Order: sequence, then C-alpha cells, then structure tokens
Amino acid sequence: MNWKLNMYDNGENISYVNDEDIEPYSAPKPEGWVLAGEHGWIKYDNVEFLDISEDLLGNDTITFKYKGRPYESNIVIGSKP
Repeated sequence: MNWKLNMYDNGENISYVNDEDIEPYSAPKPEGWVLAGEHGWIKYDNVEFLDISEDLLGNDTITFKYKGRPYESNIVIGSKP
C-alpha cells in the first residue's frame, strides 16, 4: 500500500508526505514462519503459496511448495519458533 498525504490551506498544497517519510514511524512487518518437514521452520516469504484454510480452532493453515515438494503447516507470526 502506498501512503500519500497532502495538506491544503485555502486550496494551496502546504505539505506532502509519502511512504519514505512515514516509514521510520511505522512498525516493521512481523515475520511469518511455516514448518517444512525435514527443512524445519522457514520464513513464509520463501515458499510458493498454493492454498490457505482454517483448522477447527481457527488457525491459518497453508499449503505450500518448498524445494519442489508440497507441505502443509500452520502459520506462526513473530520470532522463529
């Protein structure tokens, strides 16, 4: 998402702010982890997404490919489990 903020006074643009200006004040994106069998816990960003669903407890379960093999795992957000 791109953020742009313009402030006007009597129709005159008096201020402009964009993503680069806001970045120091925003929280970093938390890391997501999935369990890929013998490979252990890997970052969610490093897998090929196939499908996502919910288990009976409402946890997100992802089906993904990693190194050419399909896996299924819950997604853990935060530090590496």
